[in-house]
Amino acid sequence: MRRSLLALGLLFSVTLASMVGAAGSASAVTGITDPPLQPPICSPPNISLETGLAAVGVSVSVGNPCEVFPTVTTSQGQTSMSLDGAPPLLDLNAQIVSIAASTNSFGYWVVGADGGVFAFSGAGFFGSAATLHLNAPIVGIAATADNRGYYLVAADGGVFAFGDAIYQGSMGGKRLNAPIVGIATDPLTGGYRLVAADGGLFSFGAPYLGSMAGTELARPIVGIGTDLTTGGYWLAASDGGVFAFGSPFYGSWTDPSGPIVGIASAPGEQYFLVDRSGNLADCSAGTPQVNNPNPPSVCLS
Repeated sequence: MRRSLLALGLLFSVTLASMVGAAGSASAVTGITDPPLQPPICSPPNISLETGLAAVGVSVSVGNPCEVFPTVTTSQGQTSMSLDGAPPLLDLNAQIVSIAASTNSFGYWVVGADGGVFAFSGAGFFGSAATLHLNAPIVGIAATADNRGYYLVAADGGVFAFGDAIYQGSMGGKRLNAPIVGIATDPLTGGYRLVAADGGLFSFGAPYLGSMAGTELARPIVGIGTDLTTGGYWLAASDGGVFAFGSPFYGSWTDPSGPIVGIASAPGEQYFLVDRSGNLADCSAGTPQVNNPNPPSVCLS
């Protein structure tokens, strides 16, 4: 079963809480979010991207009364969130590069490469890096556990904290073997982790549990997801490979239609992968059986 993201021509109507950024152009999907509703609304929509649009990231949010529901955003700021659709095309100075979802509501944030932050569906706006001189483009955003702040990370490892996010260090100004590609917060400690394209992992206020640095990778790492249960984390490579540290392994995506661009964890034993075409793979522990209470991990797409 292939589950793909919302076509950009479908319902796009999101309550825009606040926007900070500026004008420009873009066209690529950049994230996925996971808020809950009640069936049948909770079922992920069957969608496909318009020609020329591509995905670039993924994030998961939780709310009542639904469980897990993926939402995607394009580099122009559109999303596939079915609650209130998605925002219209934004007037951007730079492409949207990442999305972070609220863990207790349907709100979410998207961030542009220039540091502009856009808040939707009730998510609070706490500031942006749009007016700062950046040494490298922003590549990721991660929300705090109480959703009252967020972190931005740049490709050079610089970290910017907003709202109640507490700055605990960065790799800015330090030598990196590969650029930073993602950031994830650890709700158990309040810290955060950065991951580089070569699999290097940098922890700040959160336990370091291992990395893929120094290991020959078939394809570069593109994202990191935090295990909300154990505090461990998963790294995802662009070929669909997943590497678990301090967390159970629930499978890799063996047959994506294109490069993987992001990973997002969901409550419980589950994480999602998204490819550049907007297709999703749902990776989980599987359904226990009478004679096999611990079935093999599997990714369904």
